[in-house]
Amino acid sequence: MIEEMQQFISAATQKVKEVRFALAFAAIAAAVALSAVFLRGYLSTVGGVVVAVNMGVMLMLAVMMIIAASKAKGEEGKKYGRLYLVLAWVFSSILALSAVLSLASVFFKWPLNFSTTSIEPIYDGDYRIVETVMIMDLRGRTPTKGIPGAISKDTKYRLDRVVRQRSTTAPYELQWGTNGTGIENIKSSTNPGMTTMTVKDSKFFKISTAHTYVSSIPSDQILLNYPTDVKTEATFVNGFSGDSEEWLGACPNIDTETLTMVLLCPGSKPCKTAKPMEDPTGNSEVPFRGNTTPVISPDGKVVTWTIQRPSKGVGYFIDFTW
Repeated sequence: MIEEMQQFISAATQKVKEVRFALAFAAIAAAVALSAVFLRGYLSTVGGVVVAVNMGVMLMLAVMMIIAASKAKGEEGKKYGRLYLVLAWVFSSILALSAVLSLASVFFKWPLNFSTTSIEPIYDGDYRIVETVMIMDLRGRTPTKGIPGAISKDTKYRLDRVVRQRSTTAPYELQWGTNGTGIENIKSSTNPGMTTMTVKDSKFFKISTAHTYVSSIPSDQILLNYPTDVKTEATFVNGFSGDSEEWLGACPNIDTETLTMVLLCPGSKPCKTAKPMEDPTGNSEVPFRGNTTPVISPDGKVVTWTIQRPSKGVGYFIDFTW
């Protein structure tokens, strides 16, 4: 069977020179698409895996056919006649078309968007979060910019549905940060034994704020293999002093399935625009590359942004004007 296949390849490609060019084109397109899959990180999606496997197989077949064609002798494939010649054209056409469509899907998300259908992720840490909801309540915000001695204290509420995935003595940790004056009254209504410390350097978190804190909850207060609700809150001092624009952010430090940020704006200062941003490197923000955007209520008093499976260690920000 393998020998007959090799004879078929040699005969068809030796018979018609244009078949070689079609295969060479498909091989180049397959190689580019396969490289793009790795460079763009699409191997975390079902579509990305399909492209990687498809392109890899096509690339291998195309190279084999080109090699076979180059080694074929003049009269070697004549006995197989027109049938093999037609099949060679059909196969090379499908190969080229598939490579072009896969290439378009990787770069232009057409005809398929490979970045939207994800495979089930593998969570490998001591903890994972089923859902995090952060609510920044600025309804009682006091203007402070340019006003000596003015203080605005605004409360942030957070709910985590946490799962302890293995027996461990390591605590569950949450990070808080601000570029304002500081954060006060960090506490938990569900876990009163939570402790908090100020950090300047951490192996767990990116330090990108002027004041950073880490709260710790003992491991025995988080259920094993079952979601535990952890409710926390903190008071941000002069954390949102921008007159016309501000930002609200979150940076997951452990594997998280769903992250939702909610911004409650003052009635006298409703949100006008909200732009989703992310910081994958810790150096600079870029437009969010996912498929969700912040939603502003008709009166501008509530802004909500939900991110499915945010990447651990990446900062997500709502840059808003009001």
